[in-house]
Amino acid sequence: MMQSLSKLFDDIRKLVEGKYKEYSDELRRAQESWNAYQSIVNKIKRNWDFDEALLYSRLDQMRREIDELKKQMELLAAQKDIGLIDDDAFAKSSAELNEIMTSLSKTYEDLSSKLEELSSLVTDHWLRSIDITKTSLEQIDNMLKEVEDAKARNELSEEVYRRLKREAEMLRKAVQAFSMLREAPSNGDEKEKKEDGSAQL
Repeated sequence: MMQSLSKLFDDIRKLVEGKYKEYSDELRRAQESWNAYQSIVNKIKRNWDFDEALLYSRLDQMRREIDELKKQMELLAAQKDIGLIDDDAFAKSSAELNEIMTSLSKTYEDLSSKLEELSSLVTDHWLRSIDITKTSLEQIDNMLKEVEDAKARNELSEEVYRRLKREAEMLRKAVQAFSMLREAPSNGDEKEKKEDGSAQL
């Protein structure tokens, strides 16, 4: 009997220790991959925070040029109305301006769409990489205050300001949701409460 009991315990020990090693190794590799992912994403985020302002500034430059072309079109129409240019000259010049504006506007819209998509992807990965278990609402409030202060000092463009504020608000919601999950009673706790209540009755 003692021999069979010893074998039973030895088999169980081998099973538990084997699974312990298996899962410990897998979790270690997962943590290493996670650390590498966080490092890569943080580097991308830092670079994007710098490049985004530059890219939106150049897009804004493109938009201003398109606005100037619209003003030229309005000026051309005014010149025609007061007889400074004839109908043929107006038709030719306006057709050329319209062609240029259509092409530039399409380019502007395509580039704006790419930047919005890229910003969304960077934000998505950045939020995923943050360990919300170690992030407090106070830290997020401080982040929001820094963003507002930088905007008041005219250090941020409107696009970057909106993006930073949106990221902070998204992070706040994630931390709040995690806090609610952490504070919610588990199924085991609920079961114990019910059992305690039944015992008292």
